[in-house]
Amino acid sequence: MISTKNSDEQYYPSVDLQTALQKWWMIVLCMLLGTLLGWVVSRFQPVTYEARAIININIDIARTGTLTGENQDILVNSAGEIIKSYPILSALKQEAQQTTPLSPAELDQMFAMERMAESFALRVQSPDPQIAEKMADEWTRLALAALDNASQNALEVEMDSRYLDALSSCLAAFSASGQDQPVCAVTSLDNLQEEITRTGAAIQQAKDGARGLTAGVNYALNQPAQLQPKPVQNNRLQLLLGGALLGLVGALLMLHNQWPRVLFGKRS
Repeated sequence: MISTKNSDEQYYPSVDLQTALQKWWMIVLCMLLGTLLGWVVSRFQPVTYEARAIININIDIARTGTLTGENQDILVNSAGEIIKSYPILSALKQEAQQTTPLSPAELDQMFAMERMAESFALRVQSPDPQIAEKMADEWTRLALAALDNASQNALEVEMDSRYLDALSSCLAAFSASGQDQPVCAVTSLDNLQEEITRTGAAIQQAKDGARGLTAGVNYALNQPAQLQPKPVQNNRLQLLLGGALLGLVGALLMLHNQWPRVLFGKRS
């Protein structure tokens, strides 16, 4: 004989939905208990301290000319790329590793940069507040030194570009007249071509050193490295949300298995 499945064993989502609406208080209670559990677990997590420094970036419109908002963002972000460049972060991680052995993932989480309008916040987190403040101060020092070097190269690009324009004008005048130009610093055609080649190479080298920065980008230290007044909990919110979700899933499973009837009888 072929047996047929009892209709009572079939799953009806509408039944679970109706039960959940009737027993809503149980879902709320379980979620509150789960949230409380997440809070308790977060209290036993190691305390993390954060030190922060802020570097301001501004654009000198008198030197760059009128720029669109997008182009200004590009210039500001070019300074940010220098601040968080690989050589700087690599040096910071090596120094931090000498103080406290950390995994690569922990080192990546230790350093973070946040853009705030036209400024960058350099954030360093560590269980040791002194290490956090020390590394934030070191990051600030390295970042400002890198910006100084890039700015100097950007200035050289600007000056050499003007000099190259003057040499090109002399070359054009010489080609037109076929005679040396007394107003030019370099009067010989051979020397003029050689000087143009040398200046072009110097501009390219300076551009590499500028790393995308232009002479119209200014920067200043707005806030030295300071330890934040309160420790931070990176995963407290995740634990609270996870506990609430766990309580919700647990409540739905209990309602699906009719645990309230088992525990409190068949009263609805």
